[in-house]
Amino acid sequence: MKPVLALIESLKTFEDRTIRAYTRLAAEWRDQRLAEGASGEAAFWNTIVALCIEERQRRSAEIRRLEAMYRTGRDPEARRDWPRSSDSPSPCALRLRAFSSSEHGEAC
Repeated sequence: MKPVLALIESLKTFEDRTIRAYTRLAAEWRDQRLAEGASGEAAFWNTIVALCIEERQRRSAEIRRLEAMYRTGRDPEARRDWPRSSDSPSPCALRLRAFSSSEHGEAC
């Protein structure tokens, strides 16, 4: 499970163009594995693609939040009794954890 968390955290440090490149690469690998009939490996690569896309969406949401803060002077997501959505693991992160812990590798 630690490698999965390390992957998710490392995606946060990547530049946008690097994430786009990894998304394309993982999508190509996924398509290749699907064409060869390796559904378990295709599921793994599909999860990597989804993690990259989620990171790009997270960044877009953060930019929108910062722009709203700049315009209004307050944080639109600030609530005292509610954790931010970025504090909980994403569905793709949960699937990747399940994939890495399963014997057959078909968690997705």
